[in-house]
Amino acid sequence: MEGQIEIWGRLEAAIESTIKELTEANCRLKQKIFDLHTIFEISRQLNSVLELEKLLDSILSVCVDQAGSSSAAIVVAAVGQEEELSLWRTQGMNHSPPFPAISTTGHLVETLFRKTRPVIFSELEQILPSASEELVLLRKLKIGVCFPLLSKDKVLGILFLGPRTSKEDCHKADVEFLATLVNNLAVTLENARLYQRVKSANLEVQKAQNQLAEKEKLAALGELAASLAHEINNPLGIIKNYLALLKQESHKNQASLEYIKVVKEELGRVAKIIQELLNLYQPQKKEEFKPTDVTSVLNQTLDLVQSDFQERRITLEKRIASSPAVISARQEELKQVFLNLLMNSRDFTPPGGKISVMLGQRNGSLEIVFKDSGVGIPEEDLKKVFIPFYTTKEKGKGTGLGLSICRRIIQDHQGTIEAKNLPEGGASFLIRLPLN
Repeated sequence: MEGQIEIWGRLEAAIESTIKELTEANCRLKQKIFDLHTIFEISRQLNSVLELEKLLDSILSVCVDQAGSSSAAIVVAAVGQEEELSLWRTQGMNHSPPFPAISTTGHLVETLFRKTRPVIFSELEQILPSASEELVLLRKLKIGVCFPLLSKDKVLGILFLGPRTSKEDCHKADVEFLATLVNNLAVTLENARLYQRVKSANLEVQKAQNQLAEKEKLAALGELAASLAHEINNPLGIIKNYLALLKQESHKNQASLEYIKVVKEELGRVAKIIQELLNLYQPQKKEEFKPTDVTSVLNQTLDLVQSDFQERRITLEKRIASSPAVISARQEELKQVFLNLLMNSRDFTPPGGKISVMLGQRNGSLEIVFKDSGVGIPEEDLKKVFIPFYTTKEKGKGTGLGLSICRRIIQDHQGTIEAKNLPEGGASFLIRLPLN
């Protein structure tokens, strides 16, 4: 009898142990299902975010909330720059970007790619060279754990989590949950990068189509301009010859001489318009692009207008570095652009006003800025100032071709030119030319 009781006791204990194990397994399974559902919902919501920087900010917010971290950072490769991770976003950090780029062939990326799992900072301290820039940066940002964002055979980026807000240690289940979440977010990130590539490609195609349409239009207008110039230049030449004869016959008649002078000036204006038309729509054979010091060209042009500005009581302010700024360019064309913009600024700047010229470098480009303290450009005209024959000057004071020619020259140099009004009054023209 006692033996049976002992057997029943053992059986009861075994059943209770099994029930306990099954209950715990059921709880773990429920937690796993809940975690997977949470990951699915997060991924579903973020899949609709296609702008890369906005997506990175959303990923940071989600991971900080789920991990209970006080800070986080994420770095990925910028579109078209796959050799390094350079696009940083942070949340809750004491330091803000820019941070150094992380090489995709460096120690940190290779370690994370090899391990294919989250790696805590103390483990990285044992692996990475003690003086490496990557380790120095992780210490500076107070990183606790690094999560690789993996896609097929490469690391898309790295998620860095800082210390937890609570003093509790991060449980293994929490790390597993975050690792699964990050793996899913890597897919979302790759989709966003593909979207950015397609978007960039579409913009390039659109740009190429616009350039082709512009070239076709210019070619047609060039033929028209050449035809008109030929038809108009012939009678103009005859008129000028007869004016010379009239001048010889009318030297005693002062009134006739005045009339002849006016006609000659107007003929000169017509000839100038025709020449500008030809320059705009049917450019003559150009000089070759050569290494050109833009600093020197700009200073030479400013010397040409200095005395004229002084006579008009216009102050010329220069902020130009003394060091050379050399690019591949056509020197005379650049001088033509600078002179045209200076003359434009002069025409709209009253006596006692100021014209400022600045030259500097930014983001791989040379920037030349012309500012004046004149009346500015009417807002409705800002988008029209580069259109041929459009002018805001008084009738007879301008052909409306100068800025069009400037834009064509700058575009030939693979640059851009834009106009805007200044908050304090006056207008500004910004030229960007590639340094390479």
